[in-house]
Amino acid sequence: MSNARSLHHPRDAWEIWREAIGHLYLAENRTCGYIKAFLISNHFPCSERQIKNRLRDWKLERKKTPSQHYLAMMSVANNERNAGYEIVFKVPKRWGTEHFNLKKIKKECDRVKKRFGRAHDDFSLPSLENARLVLRNAGITPFLGRPAPYPDISGAPGDYKRYSLGNPFATYTGWIVPSDDSVQVSGGDFERRSVCIFLENPPTCHSSPTAVQTSAIQVDNLCTIASCDDLASSLPMSVVVKNPPSPQWPLCEDNGMNWEPCILDDQPRSLAYPEPTTVLHDTLPTVALCPDRTSFVIALLDTRSGFTSLQCYDFKEEPMTNFEISRNQDIIMKEGNYNSLHANQYSKPVESGLFRRGIDIGPMDISHSSQDPKDFVNDITQDDDESRVVYGLLDGVGEWLLPTLIWMQVILASDGREKDLKQFLSNTCNTLEQAHYLENKDAFAVPFRYVWADLIRHSNGRIYWGQKLPFAQTQIINIQGFYHPNTFIIEHYTAWCDMYCGRLRKGVTTLKASLAVCEAYLGLDSIVTITRWVLISRGLEKQDNLDEALVYITKATKQLNGSRSDLAKYRFMILHRRGVIELQTNRLEEAEQHLLAALLGRFEVCGLEDNATWSSVSQYTHALVLTGRVDTATEVSDYFTRRLNWERNLEWTIGHQEDLDIPDPPSWMSAEFHSKAAKLASTKLASTKLASTKLALGYCVIDGP
Repeated sequence: MSNARSLHHPRDAWEIWREAIGHLYLAENRTCGYIKAFLISNHFPCSERQIKNRLRDWKLERKKTPSQHYLAMMSVANNERNAGYEIVFKVPKRWGTEHFNLKKIKKECDRVKKRFGRAHDDFSLPSLENARLVLRNAGITPFLGRPAPYPDISGAPGDYKRYSLGNPFATYTGWIVPSDDSVQVSGGDFERRSVCIFLENPPTCHSSPTAVQTSAIQVDNLCTIASCDDLASSLPMSVVVKNPPSPQWPLCEDNGMNWEPCILDDQPRSLAYPEPTTVLHDTLPTVALCPDRTSFVIALLDTRSGFTSLQCYDFKEEPMTNFEISRNQDIIMKEGNYNSLHANQYSKPVESGLFRRGIDIGPMDISHSSQDPKDFVNDITQDDDESRVVYGLLDGVGEWLLPTLIWMQVILASDGREKDLKQFLSNTCNTLEQAHYLENKDAFAVPFRYVWADLIRHSNGRIYWGQKLPFAQTQIINIQGFYHPNTFIIEHYTAWCDMYCGRLRKGVTTLKASLAVCEAYLGLDSIVTITRWVLISRGLEKQDNLDEALVYITKATKQLNGSRSDLAKYRFMILHRRGVIELQTNRLEEAEQHLLAALLGRFEVCGLEDNATWSSVSQYTHALVLTGRVDTATEVSDYFTRRLNWERNLEWTIGHQEDLDIPDPPSWMSAEFHSKAAKLASTKLASTKLASTKLALGYCVIDGP
């Protein structure tokens, strides 16, 4: 029974809190006690027993995986491991799925084995056939876990250590299943197997700088590599990881590496374990060369084990939470492409409507200026600037208020001006509280407060204001109708909130419902329309509906051409996503074309310090490997890694008056890319020399009389 002090709420009252409770319990892994405190703080008193009853009624109790499922996964994992693969299981849990690696599975199986031992019962794993049947009925699917990517290569030589003889390169221990499935495992310790690879030849340190050659490629079949001399001869030589673990390296049981496989963005992972020794200053890091190429490949692809302090540098692409409008919208204030369906209302550009109130905004007026919008936002330096804009928007019905929110969010967030964005949101919320003449002002304030909660990563605030978005959307529709920019934009926030909470189908349905209206009233080339296509595509991709997702992402890439430089990063992100989907649907030729375009564009616009560039490198080399061009993939990977080394070591080489040759791009790349690469290198070299000169002059002034 429920606590006598707790109130009995009707089921309709519980339904209001259903999504919030499900999000806290499943998505955030909160306890019933935490949920009880959350509900009480929101004036909904209840007991933990009532919450558990509701979870059972709603069938949300999916936190625990039955022990027979763990045993079945272990049986299948042992079979695949004996074939040379590392396997990961996709287990239905919470609102979506969770990935179980061998470490997690073995831990639970050990507990089951102990229970059998206490009961003096014989213990055995199920046969492979029965295990596969159990997993199939439970909806658990295995897939091959792939290693991932590029080590962090710093320009500070003092951060590096030397390799030495006898360091274990990788260790692994696990369960060994008898070859005969009918044989039972005794109650004693399970047999263990360890696989170690040692670096036989320690390198020597050079007094002159040596370029660090670090690269990785992604290959599907480890056994094929180990048996193919031609393939092994084309593999990269070395990898580097800084911040090594403790000098005492015990052989451990899969307890070191905690990595999450990425299904949509399969990426290689390169690893090396340097041993701490005396730090050698004034020299570039030396690199260990593996004399046995096959051993190197095995170590490179082996993610079954590691050490607790090992750091893997994983560049991932657009995680699930990246549905936020600030990353997917762009400068809506430049949009003036409304068609004639509603010419009386949308005949002017958005920025003209924004500033038509006659407010003296001085340099902020860009309605008739060719000034770059980012330069325009840089002029907003005073708090009252934002307030004047908001007051102007509220002078009437505030018909351009939400476009302004997206506009400011995109500009400030893309420039990394989080402080300015927080100031703008704060000023806007304060202004809305004072706008008593505005009808339903609270409805307009909800998106601002939701963005604020998301910006400061306040989970409870995100849930609270996310629940109010649908009601605010209804109020705005009642005020301004379906065919208005405010309506289209709050739909984006509502759909994003649904996708963030795991309600992918609902979010996609919301966007599709008004897609035709948005296309008709704003135009096919509107940024709002394009971003809606991209969001729909992303949601469909997460639901494994790849063919339909490809249709929408193709629409976006066709409409968003290269005429607007301010949309370059967003355009390359769309190209990358299109290439990834084409890669998953075996459209290898188209995937290679779009991934190469995204890679070269990101290299020019974002630079090699940006994670997005390395994500494109990984996916492009993956496409090359799938088409059988391992040598080409290695060449691409080596070039961009050597180029990153050159950029990061440039300051050191200039300070020590050393020469370091600029890496040459692969010969098969276009002449245009060769020209751009040389130009970027010259610019980087000049800026680094200028910075070094200023630094040297500054030291002279400090040390002078």
